[in-house]
Amino acid sequence: EKQSSSRSQAYFRFNPDSARSWKHDQRLTLNCHHGRSSLFTCTGMADELHKLRALGCEDESLCFAAYRVFIYLQQEKGLTDVRYQYAADVRTLYLTAKREATAPPEIYLPVLSTVDLDLGQLDHFRTTIASTSRDGENDAVAAESLILAICDPSSTVLLYRLTSGIKSISGKLPSRGQLLRQKQLQKPSKGAPSNS
Repeated sequence: EKQSSSRSQAYFRFNPDSARSWKHDQRLTLNCHHGRSSLFTCTGMADELHKLRALGCEDESLCFAAYRVFIYLQQEKGLTDVRYQYAADVRTLYLTAKREATAPPEIYLPVLSTVDLDLGQLDHFRTTIASTSRDGENDAVAAESLILAICDPSSTVLLYRLTSGIKSISGKLPSRGQLLRQKQLQKPSKGAPSNS
């Protein structure tokens, strides 16, 4: 005998734009880039989103992106000590995670693939987040770089490591010949061979 349930079961792909229509009694399917699907109840997700809002983040799409990156880092990449953080002065969420239990935590900045990125702003985030992390409990955060976690509406997460001193390319790129000449000028000159 089938039991009828008053609960609706709807399946969604991760899409921050439709996030407002999710209900606590629905289920959410997050499709992973490995072709596997993980099923999460929205009740658990609602609890996680409540934690993010309690940190100070009011941007729902950023909260969903951070949640997706959290799941990706913990379950798919197998990282440890994955934690949400909020930098109030730049009003952004980020995560810290360790590759190994004894390794320093690395900084992961979740962004949506639908948002334009400004490299200067990303470098500012990196320096601000690194200094914020040093002030807190994670004195040994690997702050020389920032890992950009780009979330696609299809639930794909792409990771890109940004190092210090990132610069926007302005104007025309140098040709290969110009790059080779610059490289030659930067090399220390060796003594000329003698003909003895």
